Amino acid sequence: MQQHDIFPINVFVTKAKRHTEIVEYFNKNIIPAYEKTQESNTSACNVFSDYFEGAPRLNQEQIGNLYQEDISEFLQHLQFNPNLNWNLTTSYWYSITNKGGWQEAHCHIGGPRIVNFSAVHYVKFSKEHTPLRFFNPMDQVIKATFPSELAEDNPFMFNNLKVVPPVEEGDLIIFPSYLRHDVPLQTSNKTRISVAMNIGITKQ
Repeated sequence: MQQHDIFPINVFVTKAKRHTEIVEYFNKNIIPAYEKTQESNTSACNVFSDYFEGAPRLNQEQIGNLYQEDISEFLQHLQFNPNLNWNLTTSYWYSITNKGGWQEAHCHIGGPRIVNFSAVHYVKFSKEHTPLRFFNPMDQVIKATFPSELAEDNPFMFNNLKVVPPVEEGDLIIFPSYLRHDVPLQTSNKTRISVAMNIGITKQ
């Protein structure tokens, strides 16, 4: 019997080319403010992030320049026609957690701007940390077709609902913006830092 995996979801992992400079940017501009509080600045989840009020903002132009080569290489990998005029919009924000930090399940789809891809750069990360955990976009439908209420009784295809791709510090993981994900509870006392980004691509 042959098995064919159709409609695959592509997730891309590469090394951020200017990782060292991004780390230096954080050490100079962000970490001093975080070390003064080391507390979450939102009630939505347990993170310190400039996505919410009360944290120093990333300089969008400066940080964008540090990721420009990575994004260009990604577009080339996807074989975007270089002879067409593509309008590219990007936005960046960061999340910092320590022990007890977590982030709720969410995706990056939403207006008013089109977002095709999202990405996370692991600025400070160790094997003790938990990376992004992705949810199967069809998880609710799959659960509705469970042969058994007990997960352990079901074949693997019915339980393939969550995936944690292996990553390490310096990695940049790029994924479709519709792909729901979360950050499980951190059990490490070490600081975990990530930069998230949205990438919108439209033909001019």
